[in-house]
Amino acid sequence: MSKQTIPLTLSYCIMIGLWASAFPGIRAGLAHYTPEHLALLRLLIGSLALLLIALITRIPLPEMKDIPMILLLGCLGFSAYHTLLNVGEQTVNAGIASLLVATTPLFSAALSGLFFR
Repeated sequence: MSKQTIPLTLSYCIMIGLWASAFPGIRAGLAHYTPEHLALLRLLIGSLALLLIALITRIPLPEMKDIPMILLLGCLGFSAYHTLLNVGEQTVNAGIASLLVATTPLFSAALSGLFFR
């Protein structure tokens, strides 16, 4: 193994472990929070982490004309997704939820083929 292979393999293992633990973590969190509050908590933690990274790396702010689209896509792509995932996990166990989320690209490809040929 080269010097770069070990950190790369380790980072893959960490990411897979974090992704896989998210679904049981959601299920456990739903015992104490509503789906909306749990989504808000997760997104606030992620936003604070990204804000810290942006400040450290000095990422420039987006242009004003891009802000409405960023907010719309953020609301639909993150807020709605996490909230609906949390609502779904109230009735479906974590393993099934993980499987459904993992098959999203297959459904997207099938639907795009159906609607856009």
